[in-house]
Amino acid sequence: MVVAVPIESELGLESPLAKEFLTAPYFVILEPKGEELEVKVYENPAKDPQELLEVLLSYGVKKVAAAELHPETEKGLTVYGVEVKRFPSGTPLGKVIEELFS
Repeated sequence: MVVAVPIESELGLESPLAKEFLTAPYFVILEPKGEELEVKVYENPAKDPQELLEVLLSYGVKKVAAAELHPETEKGLTVYGVEVKRFPSGTPLGKVIEELFS
């Protein structure tokens, strides 16, 4: 299952989860590949909730980790069957990965 995680800065496993999903500077896309976890970091190109939804769906995202979601973004994710898992903002990426994939 492909997962998107919004982060504030690129600090590897210490990257903090962004407070706001829509305006996060970066998104980490996590995809299990057998025993490995493929990790890709992208700058957030979205200017609005619809554009962000389209970008995430183009990556095949089926789950997102989020602290805060704009209501329109959350509704769009739900409509397309994308699961939302809540975490406190600032949670290190490593902890998010551990909780999502263990």
